[in-house]
This record gives sequence, C-alpha cells and structure tokens, in this order.
Amino acid sequence: MAAGKWSIVTILREPREVLERFVAWHLHQGADRIHLYFDDPQDPGIDAMRQFGERVIATPCTDAFWEELGVLEVANFTKRQNAAIMHAYRQIEDGWVAVVDGDELLWSNDRPISEMLKALPETQRSVVIRPVEYVNYPQEPEKLLFRRFIDGDMLDQVFGNFAVFMNRNRGFAGHVTGKTLTRAGLEVSRAHPHWFVDADGKRITDGALALDDGCALLHFYFLNYADWRRKADFRLKAFRNGRRDMLLARMHRLVKLGRERKLRFLWSGLHQITPSQHDLMKTNGLLLDLDVDMAGIVGRYFAPVEEPLRLAG
Repeated sequence: MAAGKWSIVTILREPREVLERFVAWHLHQGADRIHLYFDDPQDPGIDAMRQFGERVIATPCTDAFWEELGVLEVANFTKRQNAAIMHAYRQIEDGWVAVVDGDELLWSNDRPISEMLKALPETQRSVVIRPVEYVNYPQEPEKLLFRRFIDGDMLDQVFGNFAVFMNRNRGFAGHVTGKTLTRAGLEVSRAHPHWFVDADGKRITDGALALDDGCALLHFYFLNYADWRRKADFRLKAFRNGRRDMLLARMHRLVKLGRERKLRFLWSGLHQITPSQHDLMKTNGLLLDLDVDMAGIVGRYFAPVEEPLRLAG
C-alpha cells in the first residue's frame, strides 16, 4: 500500500466556481484521484472534468446509476450521499479515502497531506480532520478568514445576544465534527458523511488532527446570502427536534412568513463578523487568516469566469 497516497470523494450540486475551486485545490494539494458524483446528471461541469483524464473521475448520478446502487433517486440526499460514498470506497484499492463536501477543502500548513498521512501509525485506520469555518468580514471581503471553536464565556463575548444560536456548535454555524480520511480496503459495512462504519457497526474513527496540528478542514459554509438562501429550503427539510432546533425553528418561521430582511439579518449573524468581533477573535487566537492565492490556484487548472463567486453580501 502507498502509505501517503490519498483519494478524495464527494457528491455535489454546486455552482461552477465552487466545483472548480474544489477540484483545483485538491489537485494542488496532491490528491492522487478525485471522485466526483454529480447529483445533477446534466451538470455542465461533468464535461469540464474530462481534461484531467483518470485523475478526476466524474460520475453522473442518473436514474440508472441510483437503480444500480439500489437507491431510489427520490430518496433523501443523505441516503444518496452514503450510497455514492460506498460506491467510491469499493473502487479505491489502496491509500486513504477522504470524504468531504463540495464546500470543504482539506488543508495542511507546513507539509503535504501525503507526508501527514505517512507519519500516522500503520495500525491507525483513520484520522478525523477537525474544521475551521469561513467567516465573511465586510471590511476586507476578499480575506480568507476562518473561525476556530469558541467555548465558554468567550461565546457570549463574541456573539452577545446571538450566542443563544451558536452555543450548540461551539460558535460554528455548520458542523464541528470534521471529515475523516480512512484507509482503503477495510471491512466497511456502511458509510456516513463524517466516517465509515465497520462490520461490527462501530465508527472507524481512530484519531483526530486539528489546526494546532498544522491541518484543518476549511469549511466555506455559505459565502453569501444568495448562496445561503438558495439552500435554506433544503436545510429546513432536515429539521428535527434536538438538532439546532432554536435556530432552525427561527429560520422556518421567517421563511414561511417571507421575511427576507430578517432572514438576511440572521444570515449576517451566522456568517459575518463585525470589526469588534474580528478584533476580539484575533486577540484571542480564534481566527485563522489564510494567506493563499485561491484565484491563482484555480487559474492554473481552469479558465477565468466572467463573474467570480462573491464572498460578501
């Protein structure tokens, strides 16, 4: 087995810019192969991937594809996602398998991801990479700023009255679990978006690495209001009691009443930071200011777009 070889798997339905950022970034990071499952089988991005040959495998998720996997096309997205992940895992014979979403990027600061994986014990079956979450700073909208976990009294200091919506996920709007790289060839019974499950029904999560270890899962969770609003109805369909119920209940009420101004205000509280929040978080080491030329990286692999994806507003 190639100790540092790694492949990446995702099922996605994203704008062109998000797709191209995902592919370009992971090619740049050294992924040996990228498996893309297009939830929209007519996505024009499918043809665009042909230029990369076998290094990027694009699979249109047609009705026939879902039928082959024993999944109804109308099944909820999580079921389709897990089935696609399992399909990919069975195709990958060696190395590591990273399962991430289209709005997430694996990042290692001072060494290639392959070197990070080589350094893990041979007995370790998997490693979870903990997330940092993108926040928009309107005063410097092109900056790539990510917040770290925020706990305790600092939550109230950073978010004030809005902390009631942020305390369940340690100051994040999205998940805090992270995503897992798992060795290929294990006895896996099923997939989960955040991990695999072994033959005994137990999670295969043998260890974790985070920003202090020099790596992170960069979660670009809703770059602008239009992006967030576009997916609001999908998020609300996943509404369940006990899962961020206060926030989702607020969203559900505002969407039902058509209160767009209040929805925008809610998005701003979730995904933007003010100058005072920025300074407080920076002083307390809660921000990652990522100094990378993202546009330059994407430009190495794809032609420029006429209207780049807006990071602000």
